[in-house]
Amino acid sequence: MNKSLLLCFLILLIASSINAQSSLAFYDLLDYDDNWYQCIRFYKVQAQLVDGCKDNTTIFSGQVQGKINRALEQGVSTDLLFDPCINTIRQETSYTPEYQVTKFSENYKNLKGYQNIWFNVIQKADKNCFWSTDANLNCEILSKYISFLQAQTGKKIGIRSSSLDWSNIFGTTTNCANFSNLPLTYINYNQKPNFQDWQDQQFGSWRGPMMKEFDTTEICGITTTLSVY
Repeated sequence: MNKSLLLCFLILLIASSINAQSSLAFYDLLDYDDNWYQCIRFYKVQAQLVDGCKDNTTIFSGQVQGKINRALEQGVSTDLLFDPCINTIRQETSYTPEYQVTKFSENYKNLKGYQNIWFNVIQKADKNCFWSTDANLNCEILSKYISFLQAQTGKKIGIRSSSLDWSNIFGTTTNCANFSNLPLTYINYNQKPNFQDWQDQQFGSWRGPMMKEFDTTEICGITTTLSVY
């Protein structure tokens, strides 16, 4: 989910969308300099979510560490996104939960300054990475990934998903309901930085989310997603 650089900077729109409880997410491998992090601090951004993998196999720990360091200098915390490549048809080792989690944890074990890991539970438009059509199998796969991540990283693991993705992957919004002990970020791009839509968007067995990803916009010349918590 790469994001391209954009040229214009709509300051009034940004100021009205970002508040003191905002987080940014980067689903790209671009590098951002000190000036950019100083700019986002001006808008009181408190956290960033960084994806450090490409094609689910190539790890860019050096770029990720740079983002973490520059964010910390501005008082911005960092979480990592774990974006799995799930394929139950192909039998290569690289598609197993064990391999992907081990590769992730080995490459990021020396990474300093990040806090939590968010596991991406979404349907991708990717011919190589897709959940199966078996809802029960998908739930088993998710359980394996979460167990391996918790055991190998020692970090708090959260879930990032949407009502539609959850229903498509697990059959209904109420299936695979044994993850309510994990923090949840839900996705609903309604441009509203609040949780008033949760009752309509609810899935799994979560009583409430920790964060909501609510908009995609430009900030300081770069396109990013906004979350509220």
